[in-house]
Amino acid sequence: MNRSDYQQIIDEIIGEATLALLQQAGPINTRALLEQISKLGEQSDDPERRRYVALAMSEVRESLAEGNKKQRKNSGFTDAESAHHHYANPHQSGSRQKH
Repeated sequence: MNRSDYQQIIDEIIGEATLALLQQAGPINTRALLEQISKLGEQSDDPERRRYVALAMSEVRESLAEGNKKQRKNSGFTDAESAHHHYANPHQSGSRQKH
């Protein structure tokens, strides 16, 4: 098998997990997708399929990490600045803070 064959199997596993989530009418998010992919692996007796399931989970995680990296890069903030930006309002005086 070449790389495109492996990738097709991984894509089918991700698609199968996504379809299951849609049929369940539950939340559609990365966490739910990873949990559903994991269930597919637990339900399989085939060691090769379990290996592909593990690869599919890795691909989803890598995609998420890549998206987070791009989002931080596009925001113009470093990680430390980003945290400060979200939790501190520079226009609010110390005596007026509610929390």
